[in-house]
Amino acid sequence: ALLTGVITEAMFEKNVLRLQEDQLERETSRKYIGDMCSSFFRQITTNENGEASKEELLQLLPKVQEMFQSLNVQYVKSDLVHMLDVMDTDGSGAINKTEFCRGLLHVAEHGEDMQP
Repeated sequence: ALLTGVITEAMFEKNVLRLQEDQLERETSRKYIGDMCSSFFRQITTNENGEASKEELLQLLPKVQEMFQSLNVQYVKSDLVHMLDVMDTDGSGAINKTEFCRGLLHVAEHGEDMQP
């Protein structure tokens, strides 16, 4: 019984450590994606409110795809295009940096859920 308890405790500790490592990896990826989104957004033309048109954002998709591939993010290109349609959460007709970054983080974190 003592040996079983020791083995169980070691397995539990190993599982906790793995969960902590996974969490740290997710946080690091989120920060990287957020930083890259901001960088991408600064490269396009925005209106006086700091918002960009869908057409402007479509130009960024190759860079976004490259970033996702480097992070092994599972996604479908049509998901990215579709996200541009729903990113305008405030209904302004254009997309600001916060909406853009939130949308890409959603695809990165839930890309597999979006696939058929």
